[in-house]
Amino acid sequence: MRKLLMILLVVVAFTIGFSKLKVGFVYVGPVGDAGWTYAHDQGRVYIEKVFGDKIETTYIENVPDGMESYRVIESLAKRGYKVIF
Repeated sequence: MRKLLMILLVVVAFTIGFSKLKVGFVYVGPVGDAGWTYAHDQGRVYIEKVFGDKIETTYIENVPDGMESYRVIESLAKRGYKVIF
């Protein structure tokens, strides 16, 4: 998780002053599962607090592996999300 946050910090450092960085999160399960997806979402909430209005985040729950995940990620990219986890 720390490694992912560090990568995000570097990306944000290069975009400060340009435009709001859009970050998307794709989850295999529901946020309320009290497991991996919940922990992943806590990271999303944390970066929202740290970076405030410099970033915009969104998340999509219950995305199965395979072509469905590809379509979801592609959709986020087409909507301008530059970083997708």
